[in-house]
Amino acid sequence: MRPVLFLTLLVLLCGCGMPMTRPAVGNDPAMAAKRMLAAGRHTAAAEEYLRLAKLYPKSLRLYQLRAAAAWLQAGESAEAMKLLAMTAVDADEPEAAALKTILLARLALKNAQAQDALDELAQPFSPKVSDTLEAERYLIRAEAQVALKNYLGAVRERLRLQDYLQQDAARRQNLEALWRALNSIRPERLQALRDSSDEQMRSWIELALINQAHLFKPELLQQALRSWQEQYPQHPALPVITQQMLALSRQYKLHPQEIAVLLPSSGKYQRAAHAIRDGFLAAWYAAADYQPNIQFYDANALNIRTSYQRALDNGADFIVGPLEKQAIQSLAAAGDITVPTLALNRIDEMTAVGKEGLDSKLLNLVQFGLSPDDEARQIAQRGIFDGHHQALVITPDTDWGGRLYRAFREEWAAYGGTVLEHVTYAADSGDYRTPVKRLLNIDSSERRAIILRQRLGRRLISESRLREDADMIFVAATPVAARQLVPQLRFFRAADLALYSSSHAYGGKEDPRADRDMDGVMFLDMPWLLDKGQQGSQLQEIINQHWSADTSLYRRLYALGIDAFQVIPELGRLALQQHSRHAGKTGELYMTEAGHLLRRLLWAKFAKGRPRLLDQGM
Repeated sequence: MRPVLFLTLLVLLCGCGMPMTRPAVGNDPAMAAKRMLAAGRHTAAAEEYLRLAKLYPKSLRLYQLRAAAAWLQAGESAEAMKLLAMTAVDADEPEAAALKTILLARLALKNAQAQDALDELAQPFSPKVSDTLEAERYLIRAEAQVALKNYLGAVRERLRLQDYLQQDAARRQNLEALWRALNSIRPERLQALRDSSDEQMRSWIELALINQAHLFKPELLQQALRSWQEQYPQHPALPVITQQMLALSRQYKLHPQEIAVLLPSSGKYQRAAHAIRDGFLAAWYAAADYQPNIQFYDANALNIRTSYQRALDNGADFIVGPLEKQAIQSLAAAGDITVPTLALNRIDEMTAVGKEGLDSKLLNLVQFGLSPDDEARQIAQRGIFDGHHQALVITPDTDWGGRLYRAFREEWAAYGGTVLEHVTYAADSGDYRTPVKRLLNIDSSERRAIILRQRLGRRLISESRLREDADMIFVAATPVAARQLVPQLRFFRAADLALYSSSHAYGGKEDPRADRDMDGVMFLDMPWLLDKGQQGSQLQEIINQHWSADTSLYRRLYALGIDAFQVIPELGRLALQQHSRHAGKTGELYMTEAGHLLRRLLWAKFAKGRPRLLDQGM
């Protein structure tokens, strides 16, 4: 509804009741400026209004406000602000005062100052102000509430706005925006609000709860909507919103019958691909009510386009894969992704590719991988959640280590944390003592002692001093490196600092003898490896029995294969409902607007060499 704002404002400004020089009959001085606006020449229109302001002093404020609105439409916020600052309106001009307030609020919202916009519009307008301006006030307030993620506040503002809208198109547009805001509220929050709300709000909340509970069950949804309509026969959501719900329900019930799995059968990714394939097949065999036809294709970065097209020619209506990043990039760049595709890796810098249907949120390409970057970000969030703000980071001097550090640093800074020191270690050198001493500033303490002995010319008894400004350490390491880094940190008396690591520090199977020095280290990993219920599940027993997955270096990739199959019917729900989650083997899965399938992992802490689950209060 944003384009409507400026059109409405300019119409009001053209006809508002401020005094102005009366032109000759049939001659509107602002006609040229209006034509410029209609043609999209906003800058030229602003300059024309400023010229008119000089020619018609009695209408100075009117033309300045028009010019400010045109500048704002042109994206020239500084010029608009300058004009508004110099345009004073009198108390006896309520319409002009309201216009100026609206422009100031819109300017604040445009500059990402949503709270300032709400503050500008906190006081109600004079009763003399037109309904159109009142509508603009509620519209801006609703948009500001969404910017602040106060979706309930946005719903309330749009309910008030509906009373001031006259045109059917504007009323429908407002109801659709209200519906989007309402469905951004978590179901448990809606449940808590239902009984304490008035009838109008309660009717909308009940509709949203029906939507969230039954959207992906068309038959149940239709029955629930019929009962709801009997209770609220004149509701404004009828028929626009309810028809949309039914249409989406049919659209997002994703059960493809011909699935092609594109994985490399040779080369350096062969073993990883085989683990994914075996996990996928195990999930297919275990499925009680959904067993589509599965066809496997040998696909790598060199032949991916040919393999993809061959799968389509053979009737595939859903693709799983490819695995290699270069293959995903090649498909996307060529525009070859024409059916829903679940890639088993992620290219973060790639833009969204295609839509599954008209006005659909389900992208043709969904990217799903075990990204180390996501783990680093969750470690940063957990550190802040645990009350830490001053971090030390030690990572290997590899591309992988650099990725982990950059992701952690970005997320840590976003939450207000500070990285005091980052050091790297050579993973192939076996020297972990030197980088640990650098991390803890012990090398600096020892150098100062040497310099002091040299200056005094005699022996001194000195003790290395541990830095006192840090409250946590993030250690990025594989099991072999972690089992040597952690004892070094303890040797230099860093035991009082909270130690965090990614899943890479855990070998994937309990080994109390090898991990006896890891006690106290907190790390995150997938439920497949940490949840006792999943470890004892029939599916994991089958995979261990047939493919010896419990002794494999690729245990996590078996879980990726299982999730790749089991998440397919859930993709529509995850794409459409912001707070939806799927309890996967690799983690609690959720989808971003860019089509990235992300994971929320479990947290554990080593105790007596064994991982013990921590509370999941985050």
